[in-house]
Amino acid sequence: MMHRMMLAFVLIGAAAAADAPDWRKADLKDVAFEFRLVQDVDEIERLLGDRLDNEFILVEVRLRALYGTKVNLDRTAFLFRSFRDNQQSTAQSPDLIAGSDVLSLKPGGGSGSAVYSQSREGIPVGGVPGTTGRPRRLGNPVPDTIGGPVGSGTSSATTVRQMPAQEQDLSLYGRLERLELPLDAGDADVSGYLYFQVDPKHNRKHLSLSYDGRYGEFRVSFEK
Repeated sequence: MMHRMMLAFVLIGAAAAADAPDWRKADLKDVAFEFRLVQDVDEIERLLGDRLDNEFILVEVRLRALYGTKVNLDRTAFLFRSFRDNQQSTAQSPDLIAGSDVLSLKPGGGSGSAVYSQSREGIPVGGVPGTTGRPRRLGNPVPDTIGGPVGSGTSSATTVRQMPAQEQDLSLYGRLERLELPLDAGDADVSGYLYFQVDPKHNRKHLSLSYDGRYGEFRVSFEK
């Protein structure tokens, strides 16, 4: 009986270790990072309520500012890469990823008018350079109405209204924005996700994340 109980505890402990998040560390002079790969599309769907067309990999990030450093990050300083086929992507912004879920500009005025109103159609743009991603639709989550009567030779007026917070939270854009790593972190310890348009079916041993920005540079691999 005792032997069976000890064996059960060993098996439970082994299962817990197997399920434990697999973190990578990168310590720079003024900033310390920890990273966890999220390429399971089921986990991505649980986080965001969307599978992102099975085209994205997420990286969970923990950031710690050192010595009172005021941290301000740039998405383009992060590069995610597969060494199997050289597919790569910089960190993508929520408005680019959300595509048709983002409010964009669409003609909405009558004859003789250049009034634009909210739409969920989005503006088609090409895929991310260096990737095999399909063209996506890019919108603007902020403007409500832009422009006014034309033909007078004067500049048209601009009216801007923020998307209601409740609507943002219900949208893919709102969820992406809420979960993204705060880029202007200041001197606070923060956590969040970075989004990369790289096929999640890649074997993790071929994947790496690099940073080359104002705080230095590093590269981490995700091979077990």
